[in-house]
Amino acid sequence: MMIGRIIKRLPRRAAGLALITAGLLFQEFATASAQKQTEHPIDRTLNACMEKNTSTAGMSECLSKAYEMWDKELNRVYGELARRLDPAARQSLRDAQRQWLLHRDAEFKLIADVYSSFQGTMYIPMQADSRVQVVRKRTLELSDYLELLKEHKQ
Repeated sequence: MMIGRIIKRLPRRAAGLALITAGLLFQEFATASAQKQTEHPIDRTLNACMEKNTSTAGMSECLSKAYEMWDKELNRVYGELARRLDPAARQSLRDAQRQWLLHRDAEFKLIADVYSSFQGTMYIPMQADSRVQVVRKRTLELSDYLELLKEHKQ
């Protein structure tokens, strides 16, 4: 092993630091690899789009598309979740979603009010991303419930 040979040539303190550094690098690589595998397809699409379109207009367009994709995914997950629930739980889901929609609208107003106080085009995609994250978070929450039901039914 190459690292082993290098470490044997180093003084004891430097060898310890080299082992720690190698361990941290491995951990970072493993974490990044795991995140890449578990990254949602919409996030991958958004990240690829943002890498290609680095202008404010390009990023805003990418975020607009991501918002539409997350909103569509939210509706799909909500529908599938509702179909799998018994009537009482389905009503709870409806009630919770109605409350979430009110929360979402209030959050969007807050986001708009906060970002309206800033000048500069860089805040346009930042505001759009904040809106995307609100819908993304809810979609993933409902997806977790759906996955729980799927696992339990197996």
